[in-house]
Parts: sequence; C-alpha cells; structure tokens
Amino acid sequence: MTQKFDTSALRYRPGLTFADVDSRATPGFDGSREDGEALQAELSGRLGLLQEMLYANGSIAC
Repeated sequence: MTQKFDTSALRYRPGLTFADVDSRATPGFDGSREDGEALQAELSGRLGLLQEMLYANGSIAC
C-alpha cells in the first residue's frame, strides 16, 4: 500500500512558525485514519533501519 505524496508542504520555509501550522492538518496525505495507520505500520520498519544506519555512521565518524 505504498503511497507517494507531495512533501513540499512539510518543508520549512523562512518565517514559518509553529503557530502558523494547523496541528490537525495532514498535508500531502488524503487517505483515511485507517490508511494512515496502515502506512505508518508499513514504513516504521524501514524508518527503524534508516535510523540505525544513521547512528552507526555517526558513531564511526566520531
């Protein structure tokens, strides 16, 4: 169920503050709550692997 979405709405822009962002917004994702939970479950393993790789890379460089 991998979905591609536009991440430009998630990027920092100069002058943007947290107060400017609607905390209920889901920019770039138009699925249901269930779709979001399924996608999160699908991607969490990959994210964990990438985090481990970043940590390992940082510990070698120090």
